[in-house]
Amino acid sequence: MAIMVAGPRTAAFLPSKMNKNGTASPGSSFAPVQGWLADTSGSFPGSLVSGNEALVVQNAGGAVTISVSATWSTFSTATVNINITVNGSVVQTNSQTGASGTLTATWNGAVATGDFIRIEMKYSGSFAVSVTAGFVQVT
Repeated sequence: MAIMVAGPRTAAFLPSKMNKNGTASPGSSFAPVQGWLADTSGSFPGSLVSGNEALVVQNAGGAVTISVSATWSTFSTATVNINITVNGSVVQTNSQTGASGTLTATWNGAVATGDFIRIEMKYSGSFAVSVTAGFVQVT
């Protein structure tokens, strides 16, 4: 009679994505962008959103690519800044100046199951900025 000993099972990595839902208005200081829905389509079965602001990493434990996008507009010229954060630590930044645009950023690095991925934004300008579309994804 053979005895089989197996180590712990590791779950396969699950790509995750959240899509912007509704309009957000960043302020003059960095803060998490609110208003996201998990994209649980066939391509992103591991999607889970926490607190209406963070994508929760599912079954990871190694190198991933985090891609973010935020479509914004204002009534005049503004400079808009975006941060990708992992558990509150900034890992990538980008900025854009104009009256509207789609601000993107990408980061490659290691994450763990349960990590929180957020985008933070701020602007400087005479009029408020509205964020109306976007996504955060881990692949």
